[in-house]
Amino acid sequence: VNGGWSTWTQWSGCSTSCGRGWQKRSRTCTNPTPLNGGAFCEGQNVQKTACTTLCPVDGAWSEWSKWSECGAECTHWRSRECSEPAPRNGGRDCHGPELDTRNCTSELCTHAAPGAEDVALYVGLVAVAVCLVLLLLVGVLVYCRKKGGLDADVADSSILTAGFQPVSIKPSKADNPSLLTIQPDLSTTTMTYQGSLCPRQDGPAKLQLPNGHLLSPLGAGRHTLHHSSPAAEGADFVARLSTQSYFRSLPRGTNNMAYGTFNFLGGRLMIPNTGISLLIPPDAIPRGKIYEVYLTLHKQEEVRLPLAGCQTLLSPIVSCGPPGVLLTRPAILAMGHCVEASAENWSIRLKKQSCEGTWEDVLQLGAEPCTELYYCQLEAQACYVFTEQLGRFALVGESLSMAASKRLKLVLFAPAACPSLEYNIRVYCLSDTQDVLKIPFLIRQKIISSLDPPGTRGADWRTLAQKLNLDSHLSFFASKASPTAMILNLWEARHFPNGNLSQLAAAVAEVGKQDGALFSEAEC
Repeated sequence: VNGGWSTWTQWSGCSTSCGRGWQKRSRTCTNPTPLNGGAFCEGQNVQKTACTTLCPVDGAWSEWSKWSECGAECTHWRSRECSEPAPRNGGRDCHGPELDTRNCTSELCTHAAPGAEDVALYVGLVAVAVCLVLLLLVGVLVYCRKKGGLDADVADSSILTAGFQPVSIKPSKADNPSLLTIQPDLSTTTMTYQGSLCPRQDGPAKLQLPNGHLLSPLGAGRHTLHHSSPAAEGADFVARLSTQSYFRSLPRGTNNMAYGTFNFLGGRLMIPNTGISLLIPPDAIPRGKIYEVYLTLHKQEEVRLPLAGCQTLLSPIVSCGPPGVLLTRPAILAMGHCVEASAENWSIRLKKQSCEGTWEDVLQLGAEPCTELYYCQLEAQACYVFTEQLGRFALVGESLSMAASKRLKLVLFAPAACPSLEYNIRVYCLSDTQDVLKIPFLIRQKIISSLDPPGTRGADWRTLAQKLNLDSHLSFFASKASPTAMILNLWEARHFPNGNLSQLAAAVAEVGKQDGALFSEAEC
């Protein structure tokens, strides 16, 4: 009788009560126990994973405020708040009073207790004030819901379709005339834009060039953004301007984020028109848990990323969170980059911001990883970061030779009409970046359970990786509990949203033909 594994135990508690630690689970070869010379179970009997416990912070009082003016009751008061810092993560609250009241006339006057009529008057005034405040709050909420809009997409993993189902989408209101006067924030974005900044309108418009910095805010005129090829001749360029019909809004302010609620089925968050997405694979979130996950694109001036020597930023600065949540499988963060990668010309590192605010090198591309928590696949115009810990990431490169190069894009702004002989054009030089399918959950699980075990004829996850041109990462896949799941996750991240499911189906079908016991003809 050959031995068989029991089910995994529950994960143990985190080994530390503050900061990073470990937790583990185990199984035994008792289902059944090997008898009469039977083979012992293959595989690990213990699994470990990293965990992070938020450290408690005790609250502390702020400074006392100034004394108030002396009131009709012959007293004045001062206050303080438990906010420096405020208690969090289970820390102790501040001890002592938050309000201090004293007699302000050296006890020279006293205040008689109010009568029943005064009490009734005060109660009535308080009730009226509370009603007015509630009505005001309701009005503000209704107004914000009508006017507000989040320009972000949240896509989930539907087990009923082979594509993506958008949920909680609030498109920006393009018909709002006030949006036409909002100026683009080009000094910090590293995204690829095509089409027009705003619908064209007739009428005179004139763009004045100030004497300040090249990337200072534009004037209040109307501007049109056009996309062109460097090889275009003058006539072709003019014709392209006159026939361009693709419209896409530039990201603005806090709209550079996406958020959604996810369970064990996983899903994907996207920030439109940026090439930035976060794939949460199935079973990355423990069953029974629901996480509120966000994805944010930061402006460079808002985040201090120290660069030294010949270092330069090669990607957007992106945050995904909340940090500290437990993921049992790596999520995949996709973002564009603008580097012409070459081991001879570049030293490229993945940086992550710690809880204390300092930036740390967590991975050097091309070198042996020092931890299994992070992995990065660098492609021509995008990188895919495998991470079991959410946080703030950026790709930084250090040039090793004069041949090191980055891709840049020139963006031209000009008035939509030319009412006079004077015609001004403004040119911006930006980093050039780029964009990133989901298969039904039940089919995915069938593929994983069929290809994870070693095949008798070589028909397993290694063959699938070869068919999908991912065989250069076999050692990384083999280090994970489910290599097939890692292959499918990477394939999804690389081919979203324009991927072709028939390509993946053909690759799986070819693997199935090598071992007829893997899939039935209908499944293939």
